[in-house]
Amino acid sequence: PGWVLTLPAEANPASPSVEPVPPTKSTGIPIPGPSKTVPQVKRAGIEDTFTVTDLQSYARFPVTATLRVVTPHAYWYVDKGMTVEQGALENSANKFEADIYPTDVRFFGDTIAGGFDGDPHLTILTTSFKGAAGYYSSPDEYPKVVHSYSNQRLMLYINGNSLRPGSVSFNSVVAHELQHA
Repeated sequence: PGWVLTLPAEANPASPSVEPVPPTKSTGIPIPGPSKTVPQVKRAGIEDTFTVTDLQSYARFPVTATLRVVTPHAYWYVDKGMTVEQGALENSANKFEADIYPTDVRFFGDTIAGGFDGDPHLTILTTSFKGAAGYYSSPDEYPKVVHSYSNQRLMLYINGNSLRPGSVSFNSVVAHELQHA
């Protein structure tokens, strides 16, 4: 029932001008909707590869990162090429759960719950890029068929060259970027 998002076969998958069409008129590539099932919670220690954007050059590049902390509302990944103290990262994760996330929910509503991937966790990646202390990218919330550089999850990027986990500035940037999500 309802509408199905599709792309005409000749369309550029990165095109932002995709319009919903009724299923009976769909002749293009089907775009999956949000997941209706909640995936299993990830465990610390796994590795994922993400597409990161350098905000000065707008170049995109892959980053392999390790999931270092799992909290009720966030996955805390660290770029494998960076050295981050575990205790400092845990301090930021605890601050997020105790203060940042509840404050964001109070003022903006729960922006994390039920994202495209069905996972109630926000991904926070500490990595290296130029041009900002942190960023949020809305295309990450779409499937790759819509935006080829999507990480297919709700995600924040924190510049680990500029900010150290556990610091007030790191936590402030996480809080700020969460407002965009």
